[in-house]
Amino acid sequence: MWLDKVNVLLVDDHEPNLIALEQVLENPELNIHKASSGQEALEMMLTNEYAIVLLDVNMPEMDGFEVAKLMKARKETRNLPISFVTAINKEKKYAIQGYEIGAVDYLYKPLEPEVVKSKVSVFVELFRLRKQSENRLNVIQSSMDGIAILNEDMRFVSVNDALVNMLGYKEEIDLEGELYELIVDPSKDIELTKEIFKQLGNSGRWKGEIYCKRRDGGAFPVSASLNQSSNGIICIIRDITERKAAEEQMRMLQSVVENANDMVVVTDPMPINAPDGPKIRYVNAAFERVTGYSKEEAIGQTPRMLQGKKTAREQLNKIKQALIEGKEAHVELLNYTKNGYEYYNDLRIVPVKNSRGEVQYFTSIQRDTTSRKTMEQDIKRANKELETFTYITSHDMRSPLVSLKGFCGELEEALDTLQPAIESGLSSLSEQDMAKAQRARDLYIPSALKYIKLGTQKLDSVTGLLLELSRTGRRDLSFEAIDVNQLVRASLDGLGHQIKQSDISVTVDELPDVVADPGAFAQIIGNVLDNAIKYLDPKRPGEIRVQGKVEQAHTIYSVTDNGRGIPKNQMHKVFEVFRRVGDVEHIAGEGMGIAFIKTLLNKHHGRIWCESEVDVGTTFFFSISHHLEQQMSVQ
Repeated sequence: MWLDKVNVLLVDDHEPNLIALEQVLENPELNIHKASSGQEALEMMLTNEYAIVLLDVNMPEMDGFEVAKLMKARKETRNLPISFVTAINKEKKYAIQGYEIGAVDYLYKPLEPEVVKSKVSVFVELFRLRKQSENRLNVIQSSMDGIAILNEDMRFVSVNDALVNMLGYKEEIDLEGELYELIVDPSKDIELTKEIFKQLGNSGRWKGEIYCKRRDGGAFPVSASLNQSSNGIICIIRDITERKAAEEQMRMLQSVVENANDMVVVTDPMPINAPDGPKIRYVNAAFERVTGYSKEEAIGQTPRMLQGKKTAREQLNKIKQALIEGKEAHVELLNYTKNGYEYYNDLRIVPVKNSRGEVQYFTSIQRDTTSRKTMEQDIKRANKELETFTYITSHDMRSPLVSLKGFCGELEEALDTLQPAIESGLSSLSEQDMAKAQRARDLYIPSALKYIKLGTQKLDSVTGLLLELSRTGRRDLSFEAIDVNQLVRASLDGLGHQIKQSDISVTVDELPDVVADPGAFAQIIGNVLDNAIKYLDPKRPGEIRVQGKVEQAHTIYSVTDNGRGIPKNQMHKVFEVFRRVGDVEHIAGEGMGIAFIKTLLNKHHGRIWCESEVDVGTTFFFSISHHLEQQMSVQ
């Protein structure tokens, strides 16, 4: 039963009467409460609900009529059914008085048990029905959906608070009695309106989506259910504005994913180490285009269908371990298309979890990097060939340069040897020819030899630098954690004579350590410091400052000077090979220092750049990637 027991209150100042009446009404479905006075009865009514009160008329202090009047004066007991019971006041006027007060019945003693039981059972059943109705009403009122009952004329008979609020009204009375057209405009969709009425007429029900009108005229989508009942048409309305917005956003996201250039693959949450592995649940058009597999062919298979003999096991194990631990995985794999062609795949897999932390599915973004890898390999091969060519050319040029330098020296010695003979022979020449010969001997020949020697030295220096640069590019580096402060101090010690001679003030901040090749780092910092010293302005005391800072992906070092500065229109030349900017006539160098630095920094996944202002100074920055540190920690 939906309501276990119902309370009935008996009120009489004579205990025997209460006991007798209790025996008459005894029933397992009833709770019989007894009160021996009007005051006690009123107090019990405040804490209990009763289906009916059987109230004795004649009681001392407060008779039954007085109790009834007080009950009707209270909101809590106003509607509680009262049946008066009396053995004395049997005159008609007393019965009328009882009914006027609000009684539902007037019983005379001696009571007929079957009559009393029958009348009480009626009120018990009414109480049950009323409670059932109240409970249903509470359910309706507490529902988040809008609920309404319409009569046969399609006018609102009853509405709940949710519908009132949903439509922007203040009270139920604002809607009750109004036509359904108040909230639905049939002219907006005539065919749909016809279909609704047709289905209501045929089956007595309709369910679908329509647009409702708010009080302010604004329309919003709802899911509606209409059912014909004996009480009228019951209409249940749910605001689906948020759902529609979510669906629209989902459609937009689906369109973006489906039309993305990158491949998107979604797999089920089967354990990554299961024999068959996670099965593919979704692939986008890019996947079909790159791999050659259609959606139908891919869904239900495992991503292993793309792997082959050259797919790196190490990378696959990395994926497996990351996903077992519930982490992201980011690798580059060599995969295979349906036709067996190799392609490089930059792959990022993310486990998508629910609120309980359970994996719902794996989603991966995959990018075909075959063109990039091919280009990188072509560039690497071309650089290798260029390095080899530079090395061979530089090496082969050294021999004729050595010979050329040697022959210049021999020519100078031969000229000195021939001087006496030339001097004696001059006397036989005419004055004009003698002057020409002397100019050739004393000016032209020594000058020509001088320029040959200088050119040879210059070319020898350049070929030597090219050879060194080639060796630098070909050299394998060894990365380790280094004390940068110590390396900088060593570089400054090596430049100590120049620093002291030029009275330069050098400030070195506390520098962060880094993972790098010690020899290469020493060359980098040495070259940058040497450049800073060379390009100081001799008109003012030189100042140099070395600093460093750690960022997310790199450690950055900087060397700042108060030198001559670089004009903005020449900044692009700073990093060109054999190019030097500014007034460099009296500054030694071939313009190769930055080229060495760039080559070494490329091997550290870093770069070099600068900021400068004429007559203020220049700051050179260079970075070392943290990738080297991560690489070393893995090893």
